[in-house]
Amino acid sequence: MLHVLYFEKARDGSWTVTYTNKYVESETFKLEKQRNKPSFLPAIEGSSPAILSAYLLNLVGRHIYAIYIYIYIYIYIA
Repeated sequence: MLHVLYFEKARDGSWTVTYTNKYVESETFKLEKQRNKPSFLPAIEGSSPAILSAYLLNLVGRHIYAIYIYIYIYIYIA
């Protein structure tokens, strides 16, 4: 599922937020559907260092993405 938020600033200074979603089948999803099993290791069966590394990278990635959104809003919208 793809999720999008649009932030629009009106001339009077008020903001409008619009949410849209779309169902998307990625190549990985199609492969998993064809094989009838996940393409990743579940956390219970995976190696602890790999799970921890993936979690930390995902966490850092989300914060970098959030900072990018704030900068984008500040530069282009504000």
